[in-house]
Amino acid sequence: MDSENRAAELYRRLPNGWTQETVQNKVKLPCVNVELGLDEIYDGVTL
Repeated sequence: MDSENRAAELYRRLPNGWTQETVQNKVKLPCVNVELGLDEIYDGVTL
């Protein structure tokens, strides 16, 4: 989670190594079947 901008960096471990993804809308966590919108995550936070 970025403390100055509405964004997040998501790191995933894959069979052949790590991958990094910058997300601006939703964070998808398929291993726990969850999708979180950044609006929800940043609710109440002043940037």
